[in-house]
Parts: sequence; structure tokens; C-alpha cells
Amino acid sequence: MTSPSPNWYPDPTGRFEYRYWDGTAWTEHVSRTGVASADPLMPPPPVEVTPVAPTARAAQAPGAAPEPAKQSFLARASAERAKKLTDRDSFTALALAAAHGDGEALSRLPDAVAAARGLWRGGQFDKTLTEVLVAAIHDVMSDDVFTAEEEARVAGIADALGVPVLSLQQTAPDVFEDVVVGQINAGRLPVLPTPSVLMQQGEVAHGNFGASLMKEQTMREFRGGSQGISIPIGMGIRYRTSSMRGRSVVVGTQLVAEDSGLLTVTSKRTIFTGQKKTLEFRRDRLVGIEQFRDGIRLNVSNRQAASLFKLAPGASPTILAALISATG
Repeated sequence: MTSPSPNWYPDPTGRFEYRYWDGTAWTEHVSRTGVASADPLMPPPPVEVTPVAPTARAAQAPGAAPEPAKQSFLARASAERAKKLTDRDSFTALALAAAHGDGEALSRLPDAVAAARGLWRGGQFDKTLTEVLVAAIHDVMSDDVFTAEEEARVAGIADALGVPVLSLQQTAPDVFEDVVVGQINAGRLPVLPTPSVLMQQGEVAHGNFGASLMKEQTMREFRGGSQGISIPIGMGIRYRTSSMRGRSVVVGTQLVAEDSGLLTVTSKRTIFTGQKKTLEFRRDRLVGIEQFRDGIRLNVSNRQAASLFKLAPGASPTILAALISATG
């Protein structure tokens, strides 16, 4: 039998990972986890050895750690994916810790964001950052009030994440709506620098909302029938006469836009400025607010009928109702 060439092979004694074979006998040179040491053989084991890999390795001097076995493509891909998943979990845990008030985690967050950007594909990373910011907002707004201190904390997390709070208006409109309503509930109302209507002395404008003034329109249809006679006049020809009788009946109602314009909420009133008419709803005369999914109904004491408004797409009836309720 041909003796194996000098190289590192699995230790036949089982005490170490590798032992050096000099071409004729096992030596005292051994290795475990890449660290070389000496282990005299007493007594020496049989000559038979088992190579680590099918192909022979280049001989290495005793005392040097053996080269690690090469991984297959699938093994490397699996290891890389496992590491990526572990790194994702670590980043998410750090980000959520910062969102929940961990100061140390917050200080590490900007560097962690830069390092983790390549762990997700496409827009998944931005989605993850948005979810972390939303978690921070929910953490401080359990009472539906968003104080200045809470806003400062959320702003710090938003800066560390690189996600502006205003971006939630597009990515998470429900959460953005909660933020604005929370500010209003805390008494921190927005102020319009250039109001769309003339302000009275001491009056401040807080919001503009595109809206249509709606009215109920009656739907009618004609219902009736016809009757007549047919008289033969010869040669296969007949003379026919008939009459129609019926009436118009109401079959229902529908809402149609009577006017379109802008609803402006101020510290004293709510004003609708349309193309055809202008309506004013003073805060001290407001007796009812009814909010709908896409509109609002206002009732004041000096009008017999309530006014119904349908808001333009993107305008929030919840924010509008909160502003009207908080003013005055």
C-alpha cells in the first residue's frame, strides 16, 4: 500500500481535530480549531490515515494550522443567508429598543442604519424604518395626546432613522392623522401664516380643507301606461289611436354638489368660501358636529338645516373635526 504524502489529516486518536503525518509515521504535532500544539503518541496508532478531502493538500510544516476545508457554493450561500437574518434581527431589536426609549440604543442607531441598509432588498429596508418610527409613535401616544416632549423624542428617532415624520402622510396616513390629532388634543394647534380669508382682530387660522357643499336632490321618474283602439278601414289597413296617461313620482334622493370651495378653521369660526356662496359657522353658535368617512356635517343655532360638506381626496375629516372642537 502506498504511504500517504506528508500533510495534516484527522487525528486517528480522536483527541484533536488534526495530526501531522510525515510520510512514514504520525508525529506529535496536532491542531484544534486552527491552534497547533504537541501531543506525543503513546503507543503510536496504525499507519492507515484518512484524507480530509478527496484531493491531496499541499504539505505544510508541522506547527502550522491546517487550511480549512473549502465550503460548497450552497453551503456558503446558506451561511451567508443565516448571517443576514441574524443581522436583521439584531438591527430590528436595536431600533425598537431606541423607539421604546433606550438612550444607548438611540446613540448607536445612526451607524446601525448605515450598516444595515444592504440587509434588505428594494424598498423593504425603508418599510422597516417606517415600522420602527410608527412603533415609537405608538409607544408615546397611548393616551391620544402628543406633547412637546413626546414629539421631541419621536423627532430624535426619526432623525436617527432618516425618516421624516411628514413622510408618514404618504406611507402611513392613519398614523400621521393620529399624530396631528394628538398635537391638537395637547393644545398645540397648527397656525397658517397666510390665511385664505380675512381674519378678524385677534383671530388665527388653523387649517384649510378643500370641500364641496352638498345638497339632497329628489329623484323622480315617470310612471304610467297607454291605451288605444284599432279600426279596420279596408284592404288590410287598420287605423290605430292611443293615449298616454301617467304621473311623475318620487323614487328617492341623492346627494349632489351644490358648490365647491374651501373650509377654513380659525380660532373663532369655520368659514366655507365657495364659488357661489359663503357660509360662516361661529364657534359660540355651533350646536353639533357629525363626522363621516369622507365628510362632515355642521349645525349652528341660527340655521334650520345642517350643512353637509364632502372633503376633497386627501383631506382628513378627523383632523377637521378635532380642529373645530378645539377652537373657541
